[in-house]
Amino acid sequence: MTALLWPTNVSSNIPIVTFHSWILLRLPNQLPFSMNQKKFVKNSKNHRHVFLTLAILIHTAVVFNWLLEQWWYPAEHVAPTWNFVFMYYCITLFSGVMVFVIHLTYLKEEVIFLLNSAQKVEQDLNMKGGNLESEVNCPIKYLRTYRTLEILSTMQNSVLRQPFMPTLVGGVTVCQTWTLYIVITGTSLVPVPALLLSLGVATEMFLVIMGPFRMIANPFVKSTELLKSLRRLNNSRWIQRFVRSCQPSKLTLGDGKFFDRATFLLVWRKSIDFLISFLLM
Repeated sequence: MTALLWPTNVSSNIPIVTFHSWILLRLPNQLPFSMNQKKFVKNSKNHRHVFLTLAILIHTAVVFNWLLEQWWYPAEHVAPTWNFVFMYYCITLFSGVMVFVIHLTYLKEEVIFLLNSAQKVEQDLNMKGGNLESEVNCPIKYLRTYRTLEILSTMQNSVLRQPFMPTLVGGVTVCQTWTLYIVITGTSLVPVPALLLSLGVATEMFLVIMGPFRMIANPFVKSTELLKSLRRLNNSRWIQRFVRSCQPSKLTLGDGKFFDRATFLLVWRKSIDFLISFLLM
């Protein structure tokens, strides 16, 4: 049972998420929730809707004006290839953000409850971390904790269902591809501000794929290892049946699949495949 002791020196993902959420929510906030005393609460400020509506109208007007110029007056406005790629990148990014904001607004109660529940479970486990050695002969407490985490995992998949997760993964993949295309092919043609923006976005998308997308697979990896350890123990038949009924924690991708060890590599390979296809066109 010593292999099951909660390691107090192991890093957790919750502080990372909380820290970045604190920074994000200190910016002009378009999300339906904010942070108050280290807890997520509803954002009841009316100006949020004004800023959001204004941003939607401005982006829609710019994109619509560009499309009209290209479709109605093609001979007078012949744009280079990188311009098309850059505009489609903007459309993809804006569409993804809109899906993100609408989804979180529609499920704001569930999102707030999920975030606060995750923090509460983290705090409870950290408080019990030093006392788990006294519970070696009582594996039922571990099983209760795992059941709680199973419920939390189910809540997570319920909140991050379609179209949120497919839009997130697909948007990151496409943005990575198009910004890399601009950086590779348009060095001598693209204006410096657009080139720097593309380089910055390409770097950020790469970090998202190699960082958060890799970190999201941790629940599946760690829960699988924990269940294997529990099955190896010489417990009663009831506990063995209980352990067999437990499932690994899986974060859905929205298409029936889930994040595992290799998902971030598959996303990166898909973006590179798209990039090669565009370069050969």
